[in-house]
Amino acid sequence: MKQLDHIKLHFTNQGQLEQLDDLDRFARKMSTLVDSIRYADYGITGFFDAIKIDEGDLDRLYEHDSSVAASLRELGQAIAGLQTATGENLPTLLDDIETRAEEIRDRWARREQIVTGLSEEGAP
Repeated sequence: MKQLDHIKLHFTNQGQLEQLDDLDRFARKMSTLVDSIRYADYGITGFFDAIKIDEGDLDRLYEHDSSVAASLRELGQAIAGLQTATGENLPTLLDDIETRAEEIRDRWARREQIVTGLSEEGAP
């Protein structure tokens, strides 16, 4: 999020104030995504103690989380590229980055389905 603040400051200093609304809207969406990941129930202690989970399911959950983490790193690189964007191409770049962020959000939401499915399968 600090990266987006720096980008907004850059555009402000360049006098490209018309871009700030789009950047603010995107920053709010990113904040929601970051919070959903930051405060997710990882289930490391109580969840996996309460159910019997096989190694394959745990591997599937790990692969899912690793894939999301890789996508987040790529998204961070794309966000860093906004600093060199011009007023003309910023809306297109933001649309692309927002699409990526929405895909990550949707994939993260599927994580809850994976965890829920594991708890239902392993319930005594």
